[in-house]
Formats: sequence, structure tokens, C-alpha cells
Amino acid sequence: MGKIIHNHIDIAATPTAVWEVLADLPRLADYDPVVTTSVLVGDRHEGVGARRRCDAKQGRYFIEEVTEWAPPSRLQFSIIECNLPTRDLTHTYTLEETPSGTRVTQAMVYEMKFGPLGWALDELVLRRKSDTGIKGFFAGLKTTVENEPDRTTP
Repeated sequence: MGKIIHNHIDIAATPTAVWEVLADLPRLADYDPVVTTSVLVGDRHEGVGARRRCDAKQGRYFIEEVTEWAPPSRLQFSIIECNLPTRDLTHTYTLEETPSGTRVTQAMVYEMKFGPLGWALDELVLRRKSDTGIKGFFAGLKTTVENEPDRTTP
């Protein structure tokens, strides 16, 4: 079984408003502080099978594919190619309406490359670094959604 990291954030906007930003695949680089570029790969722009290539800081990259698309409540990506020390990485977003807006929950499931060395790397560095990166991503998503006109809840 893979490693799991859970995170969530509350955003003062409707699930539809949050979905519009989260599901705009090439827009990731606008609000994720780790991602420097995000571009569509292939013919699909949305829905299951849509892909994007993301270049990240420190020479990292990943190509991910949408594997679940249920507007405006659930979105899942699976990394299909990368130079990260992980494999079989998926991240699933669930959007749930709350009295003050939307709670976005993420579950990231992954396996480490490199056997016991990878497991040690995960325990010592990677898990904490990944969690910090996810929190930065969520903070950027929240700021982006809440600062766009007509997106926040009354």
C-alpha cells in the first residue's frame, strides 16, 4: 500500500467557483508556487484523459492525466511521467459545500522509487517537503479564487 498525505483548506467561494480554477489545467503555474510552467499536452483540454506537463523548481517535471472528473465535486490526477523520486502518484481533490464556502480536501497517494533508500528519503525529507508544497498550493488556490471577481460567497 502507498503512502498517503491528507490536506484540506476552506475557501470563501462556491464549489463551482473553486472548480473553475482547479479544473483550468494550464493555470496551475499561476497559483502553485512550486510549478513554473503548466501546459496542456494532447488534444483534450478537460475531462478524463486530459493531460498537462508541469515544470517545477529545481529542474523537476511531471506529466499528469485526469483520471476522475466529476464537476464540481471531485477531480483526480495521476502522474504518468516524472523525474521525481516517486511512482504511482495520484492526487484526488474533493470539494464540499460548507456554510462559509467550500472545503477542498486532497489525498495524495504515492509509492517511492529506490526501495529502502527511497523509504528512508521519504521519512527524512520528502514527506515533509511534499506536505509543505501542498500547503503552498492550497494557499495559492485560496488567494486566487477569493480574489477573482464574482467568485466569493456573499
